[in-house]
Amino acid sequence: MTNNSPYTTPEAEIMESNPLQEFNLHEPRSRPISAGWTWISQGFGLFKLSPGGWILMLIVGLIVMIGLNFIPVIGQLFGMLTTYVWLGGIMIGCRDQELGKPMTVEHLFAGFSNNVGKLILLSVMMTAASMAIMFVMVGSVYFAILTGDTAGSQEMMNDPIGILSSMLFAFLFMIPLIMAVWFAPALIVLNNVSIGQAIKLSFIGCLKNILPFLLYFILSLILYIVATLPIFLGLLVFFPTMFAAIYTSYKDIFIEVQAED
Repeated sequence: MTNNSPYTTPEAEIMESNPLQEFNLHEPRSRPISAGWTWISQGFGLFKLSPGGWILMLIVGLIVMIGLNFIPVIGQLFGMLTTYVWLGGIMIGCRDQELGKPMTVEHLFAGFSNNVGKLILLSVMMTAASMAIMFVMVGSVYFAILTGDTAGSQEMMNDPIGILSSMLFAFLFMIPLIMAVWFAPALIVLNNVSIGQAIKLSFIGCLKNILPFLLYFILSLILYIVATLPIFLGLLVFFPTMFAAIYTSYKDIFIEVQAED
């Protein structure tokens, strides 16, 4: 009998390009609130498997981002177009770690050879959507701030409460957008689903786990503050842990592991 479930990726595609051959993509599950901490602790566990590789990859990524910002227009545009390409590569690295391989700098670029078209289109869609939300809520001040126009700063000084209120509402409207893209790169590179399906599943997965994610973000904020105290050196552990936690939460919510024979 043919399985027409929207959560099952065709077997042929998995065998050819999907490193999760022993995983089944499952309908998004609801997890207990304690999962918010479990995801972070498991993310730290992945970091501990290859701390040198994680830190080196983080440093190289930072250098690349800084270098792109020095290239007028083209560098910034490239950065926006590849936002989720980089994240997709990190998700591949997390999966490779579970297969017994170390995290390496090469994983930072792995997304460029795995569904790169989908990841770039996802980046374009989310950048356009977020800019549209900011423009609608904040108006011309948003573009003035982006371009460094002093008129934006002047308008903020004239009506700081109004502008800050508009930015707060813009952030609230951004939450559903963040939910829609949170797991999308992992679903695209590790399960080869379409962009539309990845966005849909990501949103449902986040919606079913509001309480765990609330705890997750509260703990993340606390850990970030702690990480900045020793002259920011703790960030070398914090950011890899948080990236890895995206993978561990994705796996907990979406993936059903088949028992080995």
